[in-house]
Order: sequence, then structure tokens, then C-alpha cells
Amino acid sequence: MYLKILGFLFFFCLVDGFVVCHAQDLSAIDSLKKELTVAKGPGIVSLYYNLAFEYVIADDLSAALVNLELAKSGALAFGDSLYLVKSGRLAGQVFRRQNELMKSIHASRSVVAVAQRNSHKLEFREELKYLYNSLGLAYTFLAKYDSALDSHYKCLLLREESGSNYDVSETLNNIGFLYFKLKSYPKALEFYERSLRQLERSEDQSFKDRLLINIGLCQNQLKQYELARSYIKDGLAFCNTNCNTQIQIEGNFGLGVSYFQTREFATARTYFLKSYELAKSENSPRFELENLVYLIRIENQLRNLVQAGDYLAEAEAISVGSEYVILRQEVFKEYAIYYNQKGDFESASKYQKLYIESTEKVFNEKLIEAVSKIETDFDQRENMRTIRDKELALDQSRKLNFAIAGLFLLAGALAVVMFRTTRIVRRVNVALSEARNQLEIQNKELDKLVEARTEELNRSNASLRKAVAELDHFIYKTSHDIRGPLATLKGMTDVALMDVKDPLARDYFEKLDITAEKLNSVLTRLMIVNQINNAPLVPVKVNVSQVIESVLLLERKKGIPARMNVSTFVPPDVEINSEPQLLRIVLENLIDNAIKYYNQSERVDPFVKITAVVINKQLLVEVLDNGIGISEEMKHEVFKMFTRASERSDTGGVGLYLSQQAAEKLGGSISFETTPEKHTRFTAVIPADLQQVIDSRQGGNPAGAAPAKLLKTSPDASRKAS
Repeated sequence: MYLKILGFLFFFCLVDGFVVCHAQDLSAIDSLKKELTVAKGPGIVSLYYNLAFEYVIADDLSAALVNLELAKSGALAFGDSLYLVKSGRLAGQVFRRQNELMKSIHASRSVVAVAQRNSHKLEFREELKYLYNSLGLAYTFLAKYDSALDSHYKCLLLREESGSNYDVSETLNNIGFLYFKLKSYPKALEFYERSLRQLERSEDQSFKDRLLINIGLCQNQLKQYELARSYIKDGLAFCNTNCNTQIQIEGNFGLGVSYFQTREFATARTYFLKSYELAKSENSPRFELENLVYLIRIENQLRNLVQAGDYLAEAEAISVGSEYVILRQEVFKEYAIYYNQKGDFESASKYQKLYIESTEKVFNEKLIEAVSKIETDFDQRENMRTIRDKELALDQSRKLNFAIAGLFLLAGALAVVMFRTTRIVRRVNVALSEARNQLEIQNKELDKLVEARTEELNRSNASLRKAVAELDHFIYKTSHDIRGPLATLKGMTDVALMDVKDPLARDYFEKLDITAEKLNSVLTRLMIVNQINNAPLVPVKVNVSQVIESVLLLERKKGIPARMNVSTFVPPDVEINSEPQLLRIVLENLIDNAIKYYNQSERVDPFVKITAVVINKQLLVEVLDNGIGISEEMKHEVFKMFTRASERSDTGGVGLYLSQQAAEKLGGSISFETTPEKHTRFTAVIPADLQQVIDSRQGGNPAGAAPAKLLKTSPDASRKAS
């Protein structure tokens, strides 16, 4: 809210959310001007409005009005109702700041209807509150008290809906001031005190000092002078050394009025002169006139006619053409007194007549009737609300009585139920006691049976571990034993192929050589199974990019199809703490499968994409290819030993089994899927810190990793291998 941010306050703490600031924020203004040079379309409206607002902060009101007019024109052109209302509201506040009250009212009233039509929207209701508040203040200064009261009551209803204690307090204060100007001092005091109670419920009490001064001024008129001075001094003490000039003007003026009322003219004059000088420094004609009127009264009382005449000349110069009606009346009245004392009864009669005519224009029967009607309408709304509140309270009371009666009935029913339940509980407890004894007997028998089964299970586990160890040893020993004769057979086929020239015999030897090579590969992989099962886990720093490059180098030696595009998306600094040989087994088999089972169709450009990244302390490796794929019936078998998903398999179906076993040993897992494009994607998830996996296993909590969706790396960072 502009009020709470900037706090411009008029006489008697009239608060309106206006802006006062003498330090120009050139950077903000220059920035907005720069934006306006390139802005087009509806956005230009808010730029003009914001620029106007910055000019108000900078106290350049003429420039503010120019930009508000541009904002208003733009809002009309683009149909922007909100900025049309905001521009009119701010223009009204600027005109009032310049003491041009009729222009202020015209600017505010020109957009009230638009705000009312859109009042179902929160932002328009907020603007409407400020418009009514601004109109109420301007009408008060013009002594159009009926219109002022109507505007303030409308503002109060809106602010009570919003529930802001600060805003409600502000409007109550402004209504109190209006009654003060109507010389209805008890009514004014009632609203001031309501305002103070409301403000004390708010965290923001930024105008409490002025409100206390207002109450003091009201107590002056009720002839409670000591109480009045106490309130005014409390107001000045509230802001202490941080009182701004406006507070000092009001505080000194209030004390001056109090001492004037008790005819302590010398003390009163001191306070009025101090307030007057401060008002001149602030260029505040309202406060200049207020102080001059009392200074004239003092000099008239003391018959210092020369000084009184000087003050009257100053006051008349300020009030001529002024829209502050009541203050002009007071100047006419003091002129009449002045000329009476000088014996110039003709001039005195002239000013007496001007005073009476001016007073009758303001305080007439029509005004009293209008104010009474507005008060009656508002009181009726208040009474209706009070009746609704009482009816609601009665309804709640009736409901409470019914609830109490229901509770008594429930309590009686509950007592009956508890009595019957107690009897049932007793019978149940007897039965439970018997059952407990029987259960204890059964538990003892069950404990004996569990002990026997546990001993049997331990023996079975020991036998199983022994069998697994013997199987590992058998595989390892058999692989080594077969490898010797196999190497001999391979050597003999190599020699035979060098010496034998018969084509048929050579064909047999070549097939025998290929078979021996395949058997050698199978034996190698079986030995790797033994290595995976028995290898100790010693974590070291492993550069993933280097491992993948090493695997691809081996694949190039074996031969990558000529048309195949192998690309990697692996940051060079990706490192994990793991067992390098097992990690290589995982990556080598996944990459080898992707290359080996490529699509041989001439219409397909085969590719393999390898991606690796560390996310959430896990290494995620994805191998994507457009090869021959894996059929649905083989989907759940691919990670089993000796499962071959294609006739091209020359390793006995051990590769993916090895990858899965190695991944699980590292605390990870492997999964695969067929993408919507019919590509095959294998995803390996390996913990980035193997030491944590080892510690977890030693603590009895096996660690694992669930497959996660791999983040795609930008192709711009890829490194390709062919």
C-alpha cells in the first residue's frame, strides 16, 4: 500500500497513501525512460504510470501529471481499465498535494464508475478504497461535509471487508477529523478513540503519533486542557527524535491551541510561531493559514493591532483564490474583529457580512439534513449488522444447547454401554487367561521345533556353501584343464592351415579353428564368473570415460561394422570410487552386445549411443542401439546364464549374465527397455562410492541401487567413435 510505504499525512493526521520524497531516484526514472523508447503495445501504459509514480517520489509533480495523462490516454486506447483507474486515482492525489482540490475531485470521480463496475476483482476494490478515501479528504477541505462523510463511510465498509486493522483505523481517523470540522467534538472524539483501539491491534502503528495529537486537539475543544497536552506530548514522544517536520508542525500547533484556550498567550505564541515557520519551510499553505489565524487572534486579544494587521495581510495573501473555505471564513472573522478594534466599522461590517455569507453556504439546513441522512443510513447498516451478529450468536447458542443435551444423552448411553462392557470384559479376561496358559504350552513346543529346524537349516546352509565353493573350484579347475588341450588343438589347426592345401580339408580345419575359438571364449567367461564371485572388493578411483574408451578400443580391434556410428556422451571428469575390473565387465558386455547385434539391413544406418553421468551419488550408464532388438518372449530371460536371444550369439549366452552379476557385486543393477522407436536401451545403475556398499553389507544391510531414469546429455558434448 502506498500509505504504509510512504506515509504522506495531511492536517490532523489525514492519511491518504500519498508519496513525499525529496531525493530524486534518477536511476529509476532514467531506466523507465529508456524502456519507453523501445516499448510498444499495452505494456507502454504501465511504464508511463510507473514513471509518473517515480516523479511523485522525486517531488516533480508537473512531470508526474504529464506522464499520468499519457498513461490514461494509453489505457483508454488499449482498453486497460485497471491502469485507467490507477492513473486517475494517483492524479487526484497529486492535485490535492498541489492544493488544487476541485481538480483532485474531478480526477478521482472520473474513474470511480470504472472501479465500481469491476469491483468484483480484488485489485479494483483496492483502488476503490483509495479513491473513496481521496475524495473524502478533498471534500473535507472544501467543506463539502455531506459528500465527504458519504465517501468516508463507503471507504470504511470496503476496508472492514478486507479485515486490515490499519486501514480501518485510518478511515475512522479521517471521519473523526470530519466531525471535528463540523464542530461535533464528542462525535469526533468517539471516532478518534475507535481509531486508536483499532490501530493498537495492528502491527503497523506508523501514524499513532498523529492520532494522539488529533485526540489532544479534540480534548482542547472539550476544555480538557491538561488531558489534551498529555495526549499531544505522548504523540511527540511516540516518534521521539525521529519526528518528521509534519509531526512537529501538528504537535506545536496543538500545544499552541491548548495554551491559547487557557489564555496563556505568550506560551501559545511561541508554539504557533514555531509551527508557522516549519509550515513555511514545508510549503504547506494550510498550516500557514491555521497558525496565522491563531496568531491574529492573540494579537487582537492583546490589541497589538499593527502586528495583527501584518498577520492578516499575510493570511489574506495566502487565502485569496484558495479552496480552503473554512480557513477563509476564519480570516474574514478576524478581519471583522480587527477593524472593530480600529474603529473602522464600515470595513468591519463588510468582513462580518462576508463571514456570515460564507458560513451560511457551508453550515446550512441542507448540509445538516444530508449529513443526518448519511448517518442514519450508516447507522441502519450498523444496526442490521449488529442484529445479524446477535442472531448468529443466538443460533450458535441454540446449537450449543442442543449439543450439550446430546452430550448428556451420549454420556448416559455410554455409562450403560460401559457397564455391560465391563461384564463382558470380565468374562473375556477369564477366557484369555485360559488361552494364555494354553498358548504358553504351545510356545514351548514351538520353540523346540524352531531350534530343530534352525539347526537343520544351518547344516543345509553349510552344505550349500560347501557345494558352491566346490562348484566354483570345479569351474575354475575344469576351465584351466580344458584350456590346455584346447590351446593344443588351436595350435594344430593353425599348423594344418599352413600346410594343408586340399580345399575340403582346409574348410574342415577352419571350422574346427572357429569352434575352438568360441569354446575358448566360453571358458574365459566361465572363469570370469568365478572371478566375480571370489574377487575381493578394493575400491579405487576410476575414470569412467577412460574405461569406456578402452572398451571401444578393443571393439575397434575386433572390428566395428563399417556403417555403424558409435557415439559417447560422457564428461571427461566423471569419476567414481569402485572396483575397475568388475566395472569394465559391466560396460564391456553391454557395449559388445549393442555392437554385435546390429541391424544388417541396408535401409538402416546402425548406431550405438553410450551415455554416462553421476546423479545423486550413482553412476548411470545408458547404452542405446537400433539393432535387432530382443523379442518379448526373451524379455525375462536375457540375464540368465546360457540364454541366447539371437542365433548370432557365439559366447553361449553368458555376456549379460556376467554384466548383471558384476553390477550386483558392485551394489547396482541393470535393466533394459524397448523404446517407442523400437530401439533397445540398457541402463546400468552403479553406486558412485563402493566403500559405502561394503560398509553397509558388513553392517548386515545389503546395499543396492534401483534403476533410475537417465538424464540426457546434450549431443553438442559428444565424442564419436567409428
